[in-house]
Amino acid sequence: GGYYPEFHDKLVVIPQGFRFEDYSHLADVPLKSDGLIRFAFAGLFIPGNRDPRPLLDYLVSRPEKFEFHVFTKSAALVEPYAFQDPRIILRGFIPREELLAELAGMDFVVNIENAGQKQTPSKLIDYLLCGRPILNIRSQAFAQQVVDDFLSGDYESAIRIENPEQYRIDNVARAFLNLMDRAVEEAVSERVPATR
Repeated sequence: GGYYPEFHDKLVVIPQGFRFEDYSHLADVPLKSDGLIRFAFAGLFIPGNRDPRPLLDYLVSRPEKFEFHVFTKSAALVEPYAFQDPRIILRGFIPREELLAELAGMDFVVNIENAGQKQTPSKLIDYLLCGRPILNIRSQAFAQQVVDDFLSGDYESAIRIENPEQYRIDNVARAFLNLMDRAVEEAVSERVPATR
């Protein structure tokens, strides 16, 4: 959708690829069983677009015991909340492998949608690899009930990643090879005159 319509038939989308086997150990990361709800967001914020404030405003009003871990370089939007409420835990960026292990130990993870988002962000693939339910937040249309459900352990409305197999590196590599084969076939058919 982000390109001129006359170029749409010339574009092929091939997603980022991952060796899922490299992340299978994340399934063994234990969840803490102390009754505290732990969840996390990892990434950058964009005020008015990928904006955490509607969620944070709501969370500080809730009575539940929880820890919301926010791994970000965009600390300014979160700092006032973390200062006001010790349940909001502001953390800096850490290496990706450490981060994925941290996320795998959470009860659930949080995605805050970009307005008008078309592609699946790489953050969602990381969340998929961690195997935790994903709470999707729309800054422009904040849904309190979904947050309430997650805080009570009901993950029925967790977002599903469509066709996760498309992100396996062997399928991504196959898509590139198929694209090359198609390009070669088209180039050859353009050079060879049609016989009558």
